[in-house]
Amino acid sequence: MYRESCSDHILRVIELPAEVVAGKVAATLRDGVLQLTMPKAAPAKKVVPMASNVA
Repeated sequence: MYRESCSDHILRVIELPAEVVAGKVAATLRDGVLQLTMPKAAPAKKVVPMASNVA
């Protein structure tokens, strides 16, 4: 999804393909180039219950 509006401020919204760690998002602006660093969140670990047959 891409949206942009025109006014005194510029707003651009981009949907990300994966979850990110919000506390580790960083942005730098250098020579007119905005660089965003957004580390992916670790996938949720699956827990598979195991039955034990103890006689």
